[in-house]
Amino acid sequence: MKELKKQPKTAPAPVTAATTTTTVAEPVRKAVIQKPSKASAEMVFGKKNYQLFIVGIVILVIGYILLGIEDFIDVKHFSIALYIAPIVIIGGYASIIYAILVREKNAD
Repeated sequence: MKELKKQPKTAPAPVTAATTTTTVAEPVRKAVIQKPSKASAEMVFGKKNYQLFIVGIVILVIGYILLGIEDFIDVKHFSIALYIAPIVIIGGYASIIYAILVREKNAD
């Protein structure tokens, strides 16, 4: 490999009026710290959303408990785990999705 030759250190040339170019300076922009607006300061979810979300989680837990009640699932006999639990679980997921999508109405 070729080795690079070291350049001798030279002092930078002094800056004089003749060496600088004159340009129109841009105005200095001050950093402006903006206060958060009312819309961005509000929480994404309201009290109603959290309540519906908790209700949905409780319904899901109940559905999964119903799903695990019976050890043996027989199609010939009525079974809570086979017929009721899936409907309860779907209702729990629907409640959670609704809790995420619902918006509170503003009185503005």
